[in-house]
Amino acid sequence: MRARFAVLALSLGLIASRAAAAETLTVCLEGDAPPFSYHDGKKATGFDVAVAAAVAKRLDRDLKIQWFEISKLPEADEPDPARAENAMLNLGKCQLVGGFPLIANDLTPSEDKSRLPDFTGETRDERKEWVPIGRLMASKPYYYYPFTVLLGPTAAGRKVASLDDLSGLRIASEDGTLADAILMWYDHRKYFRQVTHYTPAQSLAHGGGLLEHLDRGDFDATLVALRRYDAYRAQHPDTKLVPSGYYYRLGFNVGYVAKPGDVALVGRVNAAIDDLMSGNKLPAMAKAEGMTFVAPRQPAIARGVTLGDLIAGDDK
Repeated sequence: MRARFAVLALSLGLIASRAAAAETLTVCLEGDAPPFSYHDGKKATGFDVAVAAAVAKRLDRDLKIQWFEISKLPEADEPDPARAENAMLNLGKCQLVGGFPLIANDLTPSEDKSRLPDFTGETRDERKEWVPIGRLMASKPYYYYPFTVLLGPTAAGRKVASLDDLSGLRIASEDGTLADAILMWYDHRKYFRQVTHYTPAQSLAHGGGLLEHLDRGDFDATLVALRRYDAYRAQHPDTKLVPSGYYYRLGFNVGYVAKPGDVALVGRVNAAIDDLMSGNKLPAMAKAEGMTFVAPRQPAIARGVTLGDLIAGDDK
């Protein structure tokens, strides 16, 4: 009898082990953000995809990606990205959201509801639904999201060690972005009369977006999120744009977020990120996907940007 119970216990143990191995890790990722995350209905590529696969492997889980896109909604209906991703978590569409900028205000939203983004498999009712949102728990970061100066062909040899080095250049920026605010308020509005502003619609009406204008030599320099350059380079491999190598002092780490109750899951994700960081695997993964890797910086979670941050003239 004991032998039969021993065999039964062993069998149950094997079944439980196989079930655990087959458990799925569902990660929400943006579906049209190359070279970070992209899918065309057949294949999935990008750095965030590669990291999610590596994390799932270390957790001994099968990876499932829940794709979403915010930009396909009409502009008037477009939700704030952080709140929309929060809604995806709270509706149970995924256990983690990847590629999430770790900013304190976005982890503790003041609003209690949000529209959902456009996502794969959505129903007509979900497209209109307002979903409760709440506090999020962040993982350790796995890369850093800096702002950098890009130089056009007319200023390719310019040395840039701070924003002070843009004096005398023809500067352009995209209206309404944080990069534009940084330029406009830098050193007590030093460049107030030197910056030409474009709305996205104006950029397209004049023959392409901001980076296309810079690439043609219409301007000398701009300040953008580094990921904008990586995305542009992926689509324009023959670009003449030159990254200056300079990073502005304000930036954000990027990691995963989950609901507060998923403490054990986030702990295991953190261990997986530590393994990837200690093995120096992330830079190689980024290079393979055409992304410029910048290691996470302290503090892990950034506070919101204030007007005082923008006015300060130094880059320390």
